[in-house]
Amino acid sequence: MQQAALTRLFGRFRRAGGARLHDPSLTRTMMRLHLVRMTRDGTLFMIVIMCLLFGTLLLGVPETGASNAGIVVLVLPVAVVGQWMVSDRPNLWLVAVSGQRPESFFRGWWLGLGVFIAAIGVVLSLLPSIVLGTLDPVTPVVLAGAALGSVALMIVGAAKWPYNPSALSVRPFLHFLLGGLGAGMGAAPVLAAVFLGFFVAPAIAPLAGIAMLAVVAVLCDRIVVLGAAKPEV
Repeated sequence: MQQAALTRLFGRFRRAGGARLHDPSLTRTMMRLHLVRMTRDGTLFMIVIMCLLFGTLLLGVPETGASNAGIVVLVLPVAVVGQWMVSDRPNLWLVAVSGQRPESFFRGWWLGLGVFIAAIGVVLSLLPSIVLGTLDPVTPVVLAGAALGSVALMIVGAAKWPYNPSALSVRPFLHFLLGGLGAGMGAAPVLAAVFLGFFVAPAIAPLAGIAMLAVVAVLCDRIVVLGAAKPEV
């Protein structure tokens, strides 16, 4: 009933004549598809509410900035995948019979959601700097890497190890573990590059982190493509 109410409410926010989903690129088409789906089933609304909650907390207690932004980066992918399990996982057979590669469906989801969660992590981690008047160029880059890694493994988990949210199972716990493992996988190389940059020349440390972030993004993309090639339908 809750899902039906959210769909009715947020299904009104669409363009006249329907959403323009088709694009010559299959990946961009899938990104648009997932954006529309997350808008209509209330996922984006849930993300906005959580961001406002944690953003308010960060403005009130800026000293906890990095830890609270990290919690958001960890929790949001788990919540988004759990919502998809409820609303759209039963429709995955449409992907199986479409004739297209199933990894394209999950890759579009990963690209759209990964960039979105990474941007949220960056913005939330910058709020304490704004409040305290101190510039921290490292934490946002590290959190962006954590977000990309967390989303990547959560998408693979959604494809390979689905679960029924209303049934008792170890798979939700596995998804939480995947989210944490992915966050560490994405953040560790970026942090290592930053530390190496500090040893070479402190001024280039943020640039070293950004360069490694691009490498992490490419690796996460390959993980999603390979991990979601044969989803459990």
